[in-house]
Amino acid sequence: MSVLRQYRDIATDPAAAPDLKVAQWKAVRRQVPLLYAMLVANTVILASTYHGVAPIELTVYIPAVLTLVCVFRTLMWYRTRSEDVSVALADVRLRAMVWAGAGLAIGFTAWSFSLYPYGDAFLRSQIAFYMGITTIGCIFCLMHVRSAALAVGICVLVPFTAFS
Repeated sequence: MSVLRQYRDIATDPAAAPDLKVAQWKAVRRQVPLLYAMLVANTVILASTYHGVAPIELTVYIPAVLTLVCVFRTLMWYRTRSEDVSVALADVRLRAMVWAGAGLAIGFTAWSFSLYPYGDAFLRSQIAFYMGITTIGCIFCLMHVRSAALAVGICVLVPFTAFS
């Protein structure tokens, strides 16, 4: 069996359990604000340690844009925190979460890689720590929706492994 087929089988939820999607949505919507808070905090810490070493675009502007995206997504999640959802709406939102998670994972990974040439050995090791801890935290927060957790993990760990 190919690796892609195995991933597809793991990532897709059984069609026979439509209530599972609603349960996943209810479980994950409590975790996502924590995910974004952790992501923003770790990003601010990494950007501040590279401030003065890397160009201002990489230490202020790009982290600010990524932080604003996270704040905007957190507000969207917060707005829907007590909303009852149908199976169809939960399915749409869970699929959107997978794509948004993958996109954000690629964005944060590309940003952290762009800092790499500007650091010494200690600053470079902080990038590895940032990526490892943040990815583990994100996967933990997304554990109720394994397709989103796998997407984030793959979008970070594969490039990081190839890069290092």
